[in-house]
Amino acid sequence: MAYTLEKPLTATLPISVYQQAMIEAACDPGTSVGYHQHMTIRWGFRIRPGLPARTLRRAFGKLVARHESLRLRFVERKGVWKAEVLVDHPTGVIVEDLTNLDEAAQKATIIARAGAPMTALSEPMFEMIIFRCGKGGDVLVTRVHHAIIDGYSVKLLIEDLLKFILSMPIGGSAPSHNEYIIHSQKRLGERAEEKETFWKAQLLPLPEELNIGRYAKGLPAYGPRTVGSSIRLDGILSFTQVLELERKAKEIGQSVFSLYCTAFSEAICELANRNEVLMNYVMGRHDREMSRFVGVNVDLGMVKYTSDGSSLVERAKRVSHSISKMSPNLPSTTFLPGGVLDKAFSTSRTQRRRFLVHQANVVSKLPTSSPFNKIFHTAMHSALSLGHVSLERFDLPGESETEFELYLLIEPQKEGLNANLIADSEGYSQTELRDIAHAVVRQLGL
Repeated sequence: MAYTLEKPLTATLPISVYQQAMIEAACDPGTSVGYHQHMTIRWGFRIRPGLPARTLRRAFGKLVARHESLRLRFVERKGVWKAEVLVDHPTGVIVEDLTNLDEAAQKATIIARAGAPMTALSEPMFEMIIFRCGKGGDVLVTRVHHAIIDGYSVKLLIEDLLKFILSMPIGGSAPSHNEYIIHSQKRLGERAEEKETFWKAQLLPLPEELNIGRYAKGLPAYGPRTVGSSIRLDGILSFTQVLELERKAKEIGQSVFSLYCTAFSEAICELANRNEVLMNYVMGRHDREMSRFVGVNVDLGMVKYTSDGSSLVERAKRVSHSISKMSPNLPSTTFLPGGVLDKAFSTSRTQRRRFLVHQANVVSKLPTSSPFNKIFHTAMHSALSLGHVSLERFDLPGESETEFELYLLIEPQKEGLNANLIADSEGYSQTELRDIAHAVVRQLGL
């Protein structure tokens, strides 16, 4: 198949506020390599005994034809950045033969190739490479920039790719980039004044900045110019503690997620000796119109958590209530450049994107009966057999990086939900992470 750049499928199209920010970071020579690394989403699978290139090329062609975002590039027209959808993907599947290298050299080559960062101005921003490794089986690596994909989309993309490889039907069409922009503008405009009132009541007045991490060490705020290496502390609960937390959540009628959110927020307040903290949450997809959209359609919500001496149950109820109220009030023009809250943050020392709690793989309230949802979870954590072919995750660099200074990542394990801490390595030490982990466990009453 021939792949060409010459003719765009459509005229130039508007872009989202998020994509504009990605472009600004790409154009800024001061943007850190760590930020570009973080914005390059990558995953890999070892495939045994191998995958015919012809089969993958056929599936890849159908995949990029179905999802416009995978053929997107950003272009500047008269000083304004626009999106352009190409007729074909500019490279197609890339095949690299590593059979002449030993296993160690193969792994090093794959990691180096996959680890190269993309920007929002990379062409393409979606790349699929199959590394031929001989008897060890092939390694399929996918790289895509965050400007055209989110976590929910990764699952969609892998599901669709597997269906195309297995020649299974896919129902319905996927929304185009232009449909996404129209939908986003519609959502922004709906109940704009009501949303503004909600967010002003929810967050104002902004709390003072907490004197911990980068702030305490006199470092500039975490952002595109300062994102660097991260440190990580996995599995802050023991096996028995995870089971006990699951039991406690059922007993008091609260979700494990709300208990983690409450305990983490309380631990941060305790560490800073303050009674308020702004905590961010990934709200995910909630609208059926975008259920098959591969792109960036995730809302980020925020709660002003107050430590008031009440019980864990009461505080967890309050946090759960606040999070549930955010979804219908997002997206909001309040947070856009020039909006009420954007101005409030810009005129204060309080940072907006400092702390985050996120539950991995639960980024949508959209129900799904797809068997590929289970396949995705299995393949990301252990070997999976599909007929005579087996898939096994191939670990790649950059999976711990975050654009938030301190981050509680909740992940499913066999015994239940466990939590990991990820932090900026300049702002926090491994000892400090362990202290925060111990504080979270204590706040959970475990």
